Amino acid sequence: MRTYTHIIDTKAIKITLNSIPDHWVVRELTERDYGIDLMIEIFRESDRVDKNKRAVYEATGHVCYLQIKGTNEEILINDDETVSYQVEKKFLLNAEKYSTPMLLVYVSTINPIKNHQVYFVWVQRYIIDVLEAAVPDWRSKQESYSFKIPIRNSLPLNAEKIEHRIAPRIKYLEEHSEFYEKYTLYREAFPAMVTGH
Repeated sequence: MRTYTHIIDTKAIKITLNSIPDHWVVRELTERDYGIDLMIEIFRESDRVDKNKRAVYEATGHVCYLQIKGTNEEILINDDETVSYQVEKKFLLNAEKYSTPMLLVYVSTINPIKNHQVYFVWVQRYIIDVLEAAVPDWRSKQESYSFKIPIRNSLPLNAEKIEHRIAPRIKYLEEHSEFYEKYTLYREAFPAMVTGH
């Protein structure tokens, strides 16, 4: 059966798709019961142009997962310039299993052209930076938690935050891990390299 909630979530996915840059690649995932609706792959403008002098975009290898939640009401903005969304604990437990950044996208489907409300939060960072600090034993407590999503985390206005800070995270950690591995391997040889002895 297709419920009203399913219809709202489908509308929310369509609005989200229209809110992200055209040069990003969106991959729909058919098994939505696992908390992931879409995967986005970031492409960036290269120095090249096509035969018609239009920009050519190249893959970065940076990806994010999106879980999209819709509401058919206007999303109210709190006094602290955030919006609130109640997140189930089972989603949080699942999200923290992934190394790939998981974004929760909260979308109002009511009049999307006039009232463009598409807000996102990086779930794993929110768990570490906010939830862990406020409720260290959250995994053994209540079944849901209220997330406060800053309204500056909106699409399409702040897509560059996803492109430059969130999606590259795995590659950044991988490069630092490789550097540390090489540094550890060669650390003892550094003094001899510098002095020539």
